Amino acid sequence: MCASCGTETRMLIDNLCHDCYRSIHKLLKPPSQVEVTLCRSCFSYLDRGNWRIVKGYDIIDIIKRCIEYKVESKIKPLGEVKALWIEVFLSEVPTAKEKILVEIRVLGRVHPSMEYYNEAYKLQARVKYELCPNCRAVIAKKEKATVQVRAKDRKLDEREVEEIVKMAMKELGKLYERDRGAVLIDEVVSNGIIDFKLASLNAARKLAHSIQEKYTGKITETVKQIGISRTGRRIVRVTIRVLLPPVKRGEVILLNKTPYLVKDFSRRAVKLINLTNFKEESISTSKIFKEDIKRIELSEVRKALVMSVNPPFITLMLLDDYTIVDLRREVIPIWIKEGSTVNLLVLNNNFYLFPSNY
Repeated sequence: MCASCGTETRMLIDNLCHDCYRSIHKLLKPPSQVEVTLCRSCFSYLDRGNWRIVKGYDIIDIIKRCIEYKVESKIKPLGEVKALWIEVFLSEVPTAKEKILVEIRVLGRVHPSMEYYNEAYKLQARVKYELCPNCRAVIAKKEKATVQVRAKDRKLDEREVEEIVKMAMKELGKLYERDRGAVLIDEVVSNGIIDFKLASLNAARKLAHSIQEKYTGKITETVKQIGISRTGRRIVRVTIRVLLPPVKRGEVILLNKTPYLVKDFSRRAVKLINLTNFKEESISTSKIFKEDIKRIELSEVRKALVMSVNPPFITLMLLDDYTIVDLRREVIPIWIKEGSTVNLLVLNNNFYLFPSNY
């Protein structure tokens, strides 16, 4: 017999029937109320002192997930929990004073001799709106780091500037999914240099690394103290410099008195085409920064029309003054075809050819 309700049964737990035992022993202890702190700009949420980003495109869905995370973190299981469901009743963005109904449903049991059963709990949630540090920095246009893009011994050309700016915008778009400080506060493009000013040091470092990898650059980082906070912490501004090689794709250079066409960049090397034999060579990034390199100006390169190809002879007509030039080549590349246009470089009475599309 149950000591509480008097029901006659052999299935007793501590002299109580299952119903009475369940009424005294709950499956879990839910919070009576929860409050979540959200950034009113980017909707990241504050979790134990850290601002975290919740993935989602719908604001209502993001708020629901934040409340679910907070409720789940506050639940204390008192029995065996087999399954747990949290439902947040929300259909529009709540105000700071609005109370939001949350229902918890749980499947479990408080004693091994019992069958699994369901319990339901209700509580209220509220949303508190603040600005996260990254959004405060963005709104105040407070830069934490600057990414400077430069080239050694030369200026960036228009094509490089356009490519790098386009790449940076795409990269920052990806970084913003994980770092709300990946926002461009200011962009300076002037006289062959680029400066990206960001609200996040982490985003600035990742952006600089992406530019370095694509363009085979070198990175240096400097830190400047600009003040001290109220709590005594140093306030610093970081400058990250990405130095690109002294050469660029498609230009002709003299390296050790040999003319080369710059073909491409890889992660740790620059790919070159030796114009004396048309063979591809590679030079390490560290070496290209140290070598004495002379860049050939475009004015020194002339356009020529291939009149005929009769190995080992090539007949060209210079397009600027219609001069006919006959060249002897033991190896004639496949891109030299009758009727095609090629680039011609004359150095010390030696003639060098390379494709006109570079």
